[in-house]
Amino acid sequence: MKKKILFFTGNRSEYYLIFPILISFLNDTRFKTIFLKAHNLYYKSKVSDLTLEHNIKNKYSFNYFLSNKSIYSNLDTFLNIMYKSKSLLKKIKPDIIFLYGDRFETYALANASFQLNIPIAHVEGGDITNSGLNDDLVRHAITKLSHLHFATNFKSKNKIIKLGEEKWRVKNIGFTGNYYKNYKASKKEIENRFSIKKSVILFTLHPEKISNKEQQNRITECLKALKFFLNDKYSVIITGPNDEKGNDIILKEIIKFNKKNILNTIYIENLGSYFYFGIMSLNKFKNYRVICVGNSSSIIKETPIYKCPAINIGTRQKGRLQASNVINCRFNSNDIRRSILKALSPSFENSLKKMKNPYRIKNYKNIISDFIFKMNFKSKKFIIKKEIY
Repeated sequence: MKKKILFFTGNRSEYYLIFPILISFLNDTRFKTIFLKAHNLYYKSKVSDLTLEHNIKNKYSFNYFLSNKSIYSNLDTFLNIMYKSKSLLKKIKPDIIFLYGDRFETYALANASFQLNIPIAHVEGGDITNSGLNDDLVRHAITKLSHLHFATNFKSKNKIIKLGEEKWRVKNIGFTGNYYKNYKASKKEIENRFSIKKSVILFTLHPEKISNKEQQNRITECLKALKFFLNDKYSVIITGPNDEKGNDIILKEIIKFNKKNILNTIYIENLGSYFYFGIMSLNKFKNYRVICVGNSSSIIKETPIYKCPAINIGTRQKGRLQASNVINCRFNSNDIRRSILKALSPSFENSLKKMKNPYRIKNYKNIISDFIFKMNFKSKKFIIKKEIY
């Protein structure tokens, strides 16, 4: 009998990152692959890629609303996701569910699965950010609810083991974004969709667990730095912030900035990995220079794939493993501006030619599918987790 594997995504951040694993199972006759997608109605546009989803026959979806206006509305949303997923999980009856990362929505599904005795395979556990956000707490909580763990680097693998998980349950598969290297927009597709100059600054700022005043100060400093590059040499592409408390402050300033500088800036709520990766890959063309700026995890994990210079602002990603393409700076307009100029320099560009990507590992697909196929989900060894300290 085929093993029934369910993949869940409830947010744009992990939607594309779980797909390489999903597709590897989809093409494997040993498994029945099912896709469950949740959409936050706070956003007008749904996170969807028809090309990626084209061959998925077994898929389900539901909507929820997360406004992040208060901790009470977050709790309502958490319970709503658990409630809506209950009937679907009961209908699907998966042998195991794959969850990615540290998102609020994912944690809700992890709790629902745990209560229904559905084993969890958690991807990207063990990361540490030390940012003051709830990410680390949520990520580690999902780890403790999970039966199998697929880390993205050796450091995170060791952290999962230090959290008390048995070694045989943990595998290092590298960062799944590496396997989109050939699934990205071409130079022609990008130039047809966007009117961009030969130097591109790709900017994303997510909210942090700080006061509204500090949130305002940070986006102001960032936009002040970006304003320096609004001329005939540069295009600034700005993507929307995550659906976390404080995103309305950031979004308001971004939209205002975009309207004032419409000739040199492009704002798009969700660029999607297809174009996001495609724009980063323009660096391979001699006449293009692209750098990524902000506090997103993509600064740390996605940019090394294309040897794309990156400016990591602040401490949101503090503690993550970094490649040599990343320049760290403070939320200070002068510091950000100097860092961007450094990243655009020929000397920094040359230094990236021999850089190594700490999130890359070969043959990740076989590691996961073979590991899952050999697993006896009903055995006492699998079901009963031992705490190893």
